[in-house]
Amino acid sequence: MSRTLEDLIARYPELAVCRADIERAYEAARSSFERGGKMLLAGNGGSAADCEHVVGELMKGFMSPRRLGEGEREKFAAWGEEGGVYSGQASGRAAGDLARQPVGAGDGLHQ
Repeated sequence: MSRTLEDLIARYPELAVCRADIERAYEAARSSFERGGKMLLAGNGGSAADCEHVVGELMKGFMSPRRLGEGEREKFAAWGEEGGVYSGQASGRAAGDLARQPVGAGDGLHQ
């Protein structure tokens, strides 16, 4: 992670002020995945759209193309206040669908 973060900050120096936040976010996600948890991103309006975009990017690959397996895709989800749920598997439209999403101890929720 440190080499990747160094390269990122070298390309985008304005991110240097966010370095500690980026490291904390990475550690929270890594820790959740190591415990078998998932990454949950939530927002409303434009923030919900951003969450869906981030999840989509994480699922398709970034620096090198990759396809995540079924078990890996289940570890990413995003939803918005209006009830739309985006994940690698399915979408739900009702608030009840959101409540039924498997969320457990060790999952990381980022808003």
